[in-house]
Amino acid sequence: MRSSRSTSTRRSMRNAAVRVASMLSPRNRNHFKTFDTDETSAVISKPIVVAFSGIVPSDGVKKFIFDHGGDIMDSTDGVKNLPSITHLIVRSDDLKPRRIKFLVALCVIPENIVSYEWIERSEQSNALLPLDAFRINTNVNAETEYKFCLQHSISNAVTAL
Repeated sequence: MRSSRSTSTRRSMRNAAVRVASMLSPRNRNHFKTFDTDETSAVISKPIVVAFSGIVPSDGVKKFIFDHGGDIMDSTDGVKNLPSITHLIVRSDDLKPRRIKFLVALCVIPENIVSYEWIERSEQSNALLPLDAFRINTNVNAETEYKFCLQHSISNAVTAL
């Protein structure tokens, strides 16, 4: 049986994500939904703004992002700036769906929640790789613990945008 504190925490995290998402006008939401890419070279035409959840990026990864005109959203930047991220990078083996970064990303950029492997391989190839093979769309441990379906949640978020 779950404690009332965990239920309260879940409610407050969900409410925070809803508040952040509601700050975005429909016009702004569409701005974050898609990123123009050239599939052959996988060059993203807009600068990327990456947030990491549960991961500390290596110096090489940081340098790669900055060298490609991107930026890293630090946790000290605050929740109000989270809607400006273009990619959320998470540990695929340790997804924490209660984290505010994940909840906001689910509302704003559901198709751009990717594993750390994406940015590592992009760094190795010195180019931003397509996201398809690196999207996080399932996590059995988190789905069992929190009783939800990540793939269904992402599908609903994409439809809502």
